[in-house]
Amino acid sequence: MIIKRGKNIYPYDVERIASTVKGVRLGCCAAFDVHNEEQGTEDLVLVCETTVKDKDALEKLKNDIHNEILAKLGIAPDDIRLVPKETIPKTTSGKIQRILCKRIYLEGDLMPKKSKNMVVLIKTFLMSHFHLFRRRLKQ
Repeated sequence: MIIKRGKNIYPYDVERIASTVKGVRLGCCAAFDVHNEEQGTEDLVLVCETTVKDKDALEKLKNDIHNEILAKLGIAPDDIRLVPKETIPKTTSGKIQRILCKRIYLEGDLMPKKSKNMVVLIKTFLMSHFHLFRRRLKQ
């Protein structure tokens, strides 16, 4: 449960409402709270997967999500992130992993799973070759 301005908000309700907006992938939203140090309160963050790529269309989609949640719950998210499909972590049974998504959000590392796999592969390749190169220098 997220407490925002003294109101109890269930992440599922926010995600369900956001999923009804055209352009948002059904069942591919994660809502969670993030502590705001400046204000000493909790911010409501919503991450939604979309296939929309046009910059103007993304802004419109963000506004549509904001307005829909505000109209239905009386409170709007403080931050809405629109990400490509397969970005939000899920369990093997397909459930949203909100805590992991929050951690990834806080680390500033929201990127599609395919891109993450490529980054890990490149890092591994570079590190393995770095060690080989270092060994040759020592000989």
